[in-house]
Amino acid sequence: MEFKPNEFFLGLVDFIAILLPGALLTGILLAVDNFHAGWYSPGATDTPLFQLARDTQTVTVFWVGFVFTSFGLGYFLSSIASGLDVLFNRIREELFPYERQLFKRFVKQENKIEIGDNYEDPKIKIESGKEIMVLNHAGQLIKNEKTTFNCFCKMFLSNSIRRFFYFLFQLESMLRIDSSLAVVLSIKKNALGDANAVINAYKWSLMTLEAHYPVAAEQANRTMAASKFFRSLVVVFIVLDLLIFFEALPKSDSSLIIVGLLLLFSFREYVVQRQKSIASVYTGLITFYFSPTGFVKTKG
Repeated sequence: MEFKPNEFFLGLVDFIAILLPGALLTGILLAVDNFHAGWYSPGATDTPLFQLARDTQTVTVFWVGFVFTSFGLGYFLSSIASGLDVLFNRIREELFPYERQLFKRFVKQENKIEIGDNYEDPKIKIESGKEIMVLNHAGQLIKNEKTTFNCFCKMFLSNSIRRFFYFLFQLESMLRIDSSLAVVLSIKKNALGDANAVINAYKWSLMTLEAHYPVAAEQANRTMAASKFFRSLVVVFIVLDLLIFFEALPKSDSSLIIVGLLLLFSFREYVVQRQKSIASVYTGLITFYFSPTGFVKTKG
């Protein structure tokens, strides 16, 4: 069996992304147990569980239990934290929607018509010296001036709150995704035909790179693993803040603020790494798809 260093490395990164957040949550729960020693067996003992690590007779059992508990909690955290992907997509759609989503909003505002997400891209025609965007939707012809749509996009994105989030989340990656998404969707449609609608563009692009250009997929997988790590940390810090607030741990205003800031920084890094991963996958797919015929595929 051929050893592939990149697959070993990615497996290790994924393992760490699961284990480390789980270990942090396990350590927090041990701290809670230490703060309320004896809560699980009133009157029997006041010895906190972490003391088992100091006893030569129980140290092995403690660390085996710690590792397995960390790994289990890590998977649980990853499952719970995956809900943040939905939240992030909703936030992005409201703050910095892709051009296709902006056009959908534009048509609703200008023409009072709802169009689906899978509409065909409007064709550009010249009428009276002006660029006109023409969309045939459900047998209805929708026409709008391209300059009007450009003004709509500029006004929508020039909001000061959106500019702040643009700076905070380094949304240059989002713009690269937006500019390449239409090309990726076109490639996917040509490759999959009728099955096009049932497969997510990002997942299909990543699977294609992994199958044919695994080294190119490695960077995207690494950044996505980092994104998942910080995504789990968001949940860990939410739990920690709640434990402090309800005095399961020593409570102070400074600790609540510090943990709150760590939560926000973790969420920011989750967003940044997620965007970078998506951008690198789309860029890689387009690069290799339009490469010369004689291009040699990379091997893992």
